[in-house]
Amino acid sequence: MRHLILSLVVAPFLVNGAPSLLAQHAQVPYERVLVPVLGTVNGAYGSIWKTEFIGQNESDEAVDVTSCPVCLGIPETPLVPPHSTFVPQVAPDSRRSGGGVFVYVGQPGTGKVTFNLRVQDTSRQEQTWGTSIPVVREKDVYTTTLHLLDVPVDPRFRSALRVYDFDTNDGDPKQVRVRVYDLCGAFFTPLPVDCPTGAARIDTVLTLTGGAGPQYPSTATVGDIVNAFPELGNVQPIPQPFGDARPAAVRIDIDPVTPNLRFWAFVSATNNATQHVTAILPSE
Repeated sequence: MRHLILSLVVAPFLVNGAPSLLAQHAQVPYERVLVPVLGTVNGAYGSIWKTEFIGQNESDEAVDVTSCPVCLGIPETPLVPPHSTFVPQVAPDSRRSGGGVFVYVGQPGTGKVTFNLRVQDTSRQEQTWGTSIPVVREKDVYTTTLHLLDVPVDPRFRSALRVYDFDTNDGDPKQVRVRVYDLCGAFFTPLPVDCPTGAARIDTVLTLTGGAGPQYPSTATVGDIVNAFPELGNVQPIPQPFGDARPAAVRIDIDPVTPNLRFWAFVSATNNATQHVTAILPSE
């Protein structure tokens, strides 16, 4: 079930009885947007992953686009002019490379400010322009089962699972249940003898941690699911007609354990030879 679209309402604040800098150009209510990855990360096989994050304001008004509309010590960002393309002034999480970031869009830009997020291996920049990763709005979050289909566990790929808490950090860790299923049953009738039916190969709980105030979400990351869960190395390629074989793949189901958790998740599948990334998104 998808959660209904909500708006983050931020009221002007007072400090020592006087208006604070927090309300200099507050455009309440703000829309919260999750940017799943941001920054530069050194990866395996000499890869250097860099994100490019740009936006477009199609509103007729200037819009406040900021990482924290009510944070003390955060410099006020300039308003984004109407009908302009811009680079959001949002800082990556310095505590963890490539972590997620929340961006807040002022009320005049609701439904009128769009974003594009792209991740690219700059060590092979001449080979690819990278892969688009979606930004996540409140209409996209989950409160019940999220399915990730056709996730490769073939040794030619490394698949990383990332799960995000869409709400700001309140100090309490959040948890999700992760189950991983063999896909062989999706391609055979009747089922082969060695195809597991019904039972999950992996059934575990992940804890989402590392959130910081309204700026950075709590997350759980499994950098390589086969390394983390060696049982998945036993998933076999699936024979196909005419002698072909489909690479080994699985389905990942994620359910909230913490009550009222709003979350989102995706898998990045990276080819070990080319470093090309495929983003595997929640099924619609």
